[in-house]
Amino acid sequence: MLFRSEARLDAPFAVLVHGDFNLDNVIFNPKTGRIHFIDLHRTRDSDYVQDVSVHLASIFRLPAFDSQAREKINTFALDFFRFARSYADSQGDATFQARLALGLARALYTSTRFEFDAHFANAMRLRAMYLLKRLALQPPRPWTEFRFPDQILIYW
Repeated sequence: MLFRSEARLDAPFAVLVHGDFNLDNVIFNPKTGRIHFIDLHRTRDSDYVQDVSVHLASIFRLPAFDSQAREKINTFALDFFRFARSYADSQGDATFQARLALGLARALYTSTRFEFDAHFANAMRLRAMYLLKRLALQPPRPWTEFRFPDQILIYW
């Protein structure tokens, strides 16, 4: 049922996306104030939510677990999510939150292969499964009514 529904989640427009927008692929030079993007072989016109979801997953999986560092990471993730949601709203993108849930579920689940800490990998897997269950329970209501649970971005 979920994958039949996925076809109704087409992006309303395409933009040039990085295709693998991990934190590791963004380099900031503090001397020049310039930002550089690397690993551009997946760049193409596509749904910007792909980059947003991969970026959020890469923020989430930062390997810092003391409370002060994690609070900064959590704040960064929520701020980036709110920025992306604000952009979606300004563009009239009514299915952004549902597409983000689907993209983040994929990004979190596939990120578990990079994580050697079994507990943390399981936290990512459980979040992915939670998002997929939320999506599966959404129909027959319209995808425009789906609300992304932003607390999924918080790890303590």
